[in-house]
Amino acid sequence: MASDNFNRADSALTSPWTNWGAFSAVSVISNAVGNNTGSNQDCGSYFSTSTSLSSQVLLTATGARNGGPAINCSGDDGYLLQNLGGANFTIYKITNGVPVASAAAAVPAYAINDVLRLRRSGGDVIASRNGLDIVTLTDSTYTGGSPGIYVNDQNIRFDDWTDGVALQMGRRIYILP
Repeated sequence: MASDNFNRADSALTSPWTNWGAFSAVSVISNAVGNNTGSNQDCGSYFSTSTSLSSQVLLTATGARNGGPAINCSGDDGYLLQNLGGANFTIYKITNGVPVASAAAAVPAYAINDVLRLRRSGGDVIASRNGLDIVTLTDSTYTGGSPGIYVNDQNIRFDDWTDGVALQMGRRIYILP
């Protein structure tokens, strides 16, 4: 299992984290991660030593909710989850660095301490919050790559990232397929 609690000095994520395509690097900010560019800007990093088809984060500050876990990150391609402006949970398919909203569900906005997860199961990309599946995209364009994190809003923060092989929720460890 790959994981990162981001408990270190503020800086851009470095190895084994890698910038995702042309996006700016996600940065450690006060023992969490976010966008440290000074404005709303696409930032994405993936955990290069993991090929897991799952990415999970804990939300610690909401901002405009533009960001979330990412999977199948490779070059300028992959999938990400965000709650754009708090209106919908939306899975975006990224092709050549261009995000396209591909599946969405109208649900309550992200909240502090939400556990957000994006995972692949066969031909589906599934987004969940606190263990409850919210929206599914049926798409098998990208099946390799690495899990990661995407952030656009300069105020949203994530912590306790894992590639989903073993997920900790509360005081119990859940092993998922």
